Formats: sequence, C-alpha cells, structure tokens
Amino acid sequence: FPSHDMKELPKDVQEKVVGEIQAWGNEVNAAQLALISQQKIQDLGASQQNTKAMPTGDGVELISNVYYAPFIEFGTGAKVKVPSEVATYAATFKGKKRGSFAEFVTKMRQWLKRKGYNEKLAFIAALNKIRNGSEPRPYFFDPYLKRRRQLVERIKNVISDI
Repeated sequence: FPSHDMKELPKDVQEKVVGEIQAWGNEVNAAQLALISQQKIQDLGASQQNTKAMPTGDGVELISNVYYAPFIEFGTGAKVKVPSEVATYAATFKGKKRGSFAEFVTKMRQWLKRKGYNEKLAFIAALNKIRNGSEPRPYFFDPYLKRRRQLVERIKNVISDI
C-alpha cells in the first residue's frame, strides 16, 4: 500500500492503517523470535536483542542487526537455500567475508568451549564449516512471507470501513 495514497485517506483511517501495520509487524516479530527459540539459534546471535519490529512514522521496520544474520537465514556454501521472493536481497551477501580464518578459528574455539566441547577441535571444526557450509536456519523471512497477505487484508478491512 503506497504511503502517498494514504495521504488521501481521512486522518483517523490513516492512524488505523498504521496501527494495523505496526500490530502485524509485532506479530511477525513474535513468530521470528519463536523460531529463534525453536531452532536454538540464540547462541548464533539471532536473539531478542538483535531481531526487532521497530515502529516507524507510517509503519514498521523488521530488523535483524547482526552482520551474519543472512548466513544463519540462508545457510552457507553448498547448503544455501534462498526463497525466490528474497533472492535479489540474498544475492547482496554472496561471497561476503568478514575477518580472517584465524579469527574464525578463535570464534569457533569460544563457541566449542561455551557448548562444553573440546576447544582443541576448533581448527578442524572451522575448516569443516568452510568446506561443507552450514544448513540454513530460517527465522527472519519465513514469518514475513507467510503473513504478508494478511497485512493486505487487514488494510483492506480498515479502508473498506470508510
């Protein structure tokens, strides 16, 4: 629903539409957080602090503000799976690397220690991740894609009351 068209609506209807958009955003975010919990990916940084529905002046912005969120969402290497609806966005992350292999081994060592595994296996575990990739653990786009038609219907219902 283009925001420039909203200006033609009565002020009270505009406010109801914005309210519906923000409520919908909060519902999508709640589903995202539920998937984070179900998939046990909190340790990967996909957490309540990093995945939010932020109200804007005329709607809501869904954000996941950790640089590696796309790699959790879509997977890595040969295991990448991207929904066609977000393929263009996902392509912007293809081939992006951050940090050195040594830094990756250090992060892997920290993760292994936190999980109670032998941290001496960090080099092998890091090499394995690079060679084999990581399975996608979608949590961000799926709730949005499954609920976007609901948003259109909610807005239509508000507007039809005029």
